[in-house]
Amino acid sequence: MAGWPAPPSSAPVLSDVDDPLAGHPRYEKIRWANPDKPNVQVALDRVASRNVAVKFIERGAKVTKHVKREILHHHSLVHRNVVRFYDAFLTPTYLVIVQELGEMNLWQHVCNRGGRLAEEEARGFFRQMIEGLEYCHSMGVANRDIKLENSILKTQYAGGVSTPVLKLCDFGYAKGDSDSNAISLVGTSSYVAPEVVDPSKRDPNPNAGQRIYNAKMADIWSAGVALYVMIEGRFPCGTEKSNGCMEALLKRIAAMKLDPPRLMSPGAVELVMGIFKASAERDTIAKIKERAWFKDGMGSAPASEPELPAEEGVPSVAELEAVIKKAEIAELGTNLSIDELMDSVEME
Repeated sequence: MAGWPAPPSSAPVLSDVDDPLAGHPRYEKIRWANPDKPNVQVALDRVASRNVAVKFIERGAKVTKHVKREILHHHSLVHRNVVRFYDAFLTPTYLVIVQELGEMNLWQHVCNRGGRLAEEEARGFFRQMIEGLEYCHSMGVANRDIKLENSILKTQYAGGVSTPVLKLCDFGYAKGDSDSNAISLVGTSSYVAPEVVDPSKRDPNPNAGQRIYNAKMADIWSAGVALYVMIEGRFPCGTEKSNGCMEALLKRIAAMKLDPPRLMSPGAVELVMGIFKASAERDTIAKIKERAWFKDGMGSAPASEPELPAEEGVPSVAELEAVIKKAEIAELGTNLSIDELMDSVEME
């Protein structure tokens, strides 16, 4: 069985004293996000009067087709349960992506709660995760790295009541309907679906002579793992450490040798076991939303939220493609506006 792939290497090594935004007319560094995200900065957007998350990717060879997909797919998604895409621009050294800022990720929240959540709280987060996934899939985008760490929480205040809103983030492994078929071993090891790690469980592709998997159904498996972890406080197939090595973990996932839930209610068990099946038999999002456990406590109100208004000032697809094209050049030597970038691309 193939080993686990190395993570994307687009993240530069930056220290606390580095400030790639120095002198920028709109964005000002506040601090680096955290040690786990060495290329992400919390910054002030002076124009919009809000704090934002700013991601730096070294220009040149590290601006790959995956970076282009990440930007263009994320740009197309506007939903309450997806982190908002705001902007992209160039510095002499970096391609810079600006996104909505959250307060913490869901993994951090679970850890702060002692390693697992009460089932009712977990259900609320899982519903939001499914709503975000359903929207992404309806827009033709599979995330391929659904996990607690890629679920950002942001507090919403209404009528004197605060509610944590879950927002899916990180589309670095995203696969669109118009992209090539899903064949790559990507994602996070303990969350990936059996068909991702074992090609024998995939569908044959007569046109390419390869076996492909349904990336959207793989997302659903990963969401089921996230729910299991929230309630049980452990992974259904363990981790690389608990299995002794990565190969043992991947073989166990491929064989679907799951630890039976011990803390879940019968309704929650029924739901996750509908997810932990072979891809062709796995519950769809529509089936998940019809499960009694999913609907419990919702009353007659729909789970879906109204669509968000479009964000003003977000670059167009053509503008983003111009930025990405210029980012493929290792160093420009000066900052360029969107208009200047568009002019330079049209001249080529």
